[in-house]
Amino acid sequence: MAGKTVPETFPNPSALRKAQQEVAEFHRFQKLSQDLVTLNDKICRLRPVEQQRGGWTEQEKKRLLRSIRRWSGRSTNFAAVSLRGRKE
Repeated sequence: MAGKTVPETFPNPSALRKAQQEVAEFHRFQKLSQDLVTLNDKICRLRPVEQQRGGWTEQEKKRLLRSIRRWSGRSTNFAAVSLRGRKE
């Protein structure tokens, strides 16, 4: 049941404790996951952008245009123009 609270009964106290431990571990996992995402965001913001000379390679242009075509399903003349007219 996606996102809904479902009442559950437990046959004995040890089953209840086990369920409580599993819920606590899940909450710990959620917190660690969020901490990881936050730390990764900070690392990405602090990492310098690599400066490369020469702009787009022909293979990169083709890959980008294919990706844009799949994504938009429309004409990609605007992308081809922007890639050709890109200044370094």
